[in-house]
Amino acid sequence: MSASTGRPGPLRIAILGFGKVARALCDLLVAGHGRAANGVPLFEIVAVASRSRGMCLADPAAGGLQPEDLLADNADASGAAWTTWPAGWDGTTFAREVSADVLLELTTLDAATGQPAIEHIEAALRSGKHVVTANKGPIAWDYARLASLAEASGRRLLFEATVMDGAPVFNLYRYCLRGCTVTGIRGILNSTTNVILTAMEAGESYAQALAGAQRLGIVEADPALDVDGWDAAVKLCALANVMMGAGMTPPAVARTGIRDVTRDAMSAAAQEGAAIRLIAEARYDDGGRVIATVAPRRVPRAGAFGQIAGTSSILTIQTDLLGALTITEQDPQLPQTAYGVLADLLEIAAESGRAVRPDRSEG
Repeated sequence: MSASTGRPGPLRIAILGFGKVARALCDLLVAGHGRAANGVPLFEIVAVASRSRGMCLADPAAGGLQPEDLLADNADASGAAWTTWPAGWDGTTFAREVSADVLLELTTLDAATGQPAIEHIEAALRSGKHVVTANKGPIAWDYARLASLAEASGRRLLFEATVMDGAPVFNLYRYCLRGCTVTGIRGILNSTTNVILTAMEAGESYAQALAGAQRLGIVEADPALDVDGWDAAVKLCALANVMMGAGMTPPAVARTGIRDVTRDAMSAAAQEGAAIRLIAEARYDDGGRVIATVAPRRVPRAGAFGQIAGTSSILTIQTDLLGALTITEQDPQLPQTAYGVLADLLEIAAESGRAVRPDRSEG
């Protein structure tokens, strides 16, 4: 608690994985987006771990690590320094041992297992930390168990940035669909395949379109994760596990990628007023089991799905009481992903009694 105000002090944050998303988050903090209504910082970065840089721990007597110093790779200015990992330490040890209120789990996705991010999250929750992650693997591979652990620990596990960047997909479900049952999910969720298919509509071959997407820097190091539908399948599992209680993992998704989509197929679709998009879909079968597919499908060119081009994305949530709700995201960049992380941090801050925003009830 702050002695002068009686309010809680800043949330102490440990960041595991200091890559593009973490740096974009620091940009937002430097711009003042992590402050209370009175301008006081809501967050204090106390530790950072990077696979390439090592670890950086704040000196408790000197305050936290300043985001502008971390961006400049000049942690010394915050009273600390990058050091090599202590002997025997890994990401799980960091998540467990570092003293913080919240772990930001921002490591790289392993679509095949969800590890080691699952172990990182479990270690943080068991050591009394809240967790915010942008890594969709744990939500696709082990959501139910991790959510139960968070509930039993009295801590939050939040993951808004895992699907559609910072678009409020999970918050929409969590707070705006109370009393509704989600009966289906349908979306265009992978930007790389969408960029490729959009380029093929303009006449490029698959190989040309893939090369163009690689030049944009949006293709995974292993393109198969995108073009064979794995990324979309992981995102679909995350959505279905949270919104439909699917309890499924990516191998359970019937998956067809876009390698075999040809310019002729694109032209034929266009002549019939259609477009081809990689569609991720989950629904209940007659026995109440969730069936999930990822595959290129024709959609009406003039419809909402047919209008999604480039890096944009779309998600339709089918409900029993409100019918179909559709949310789109236009050409997201890293700041949108970082906003998803920041939104989760702001939620934890608000729940812990910190004044996150001005009162909007007047005026």
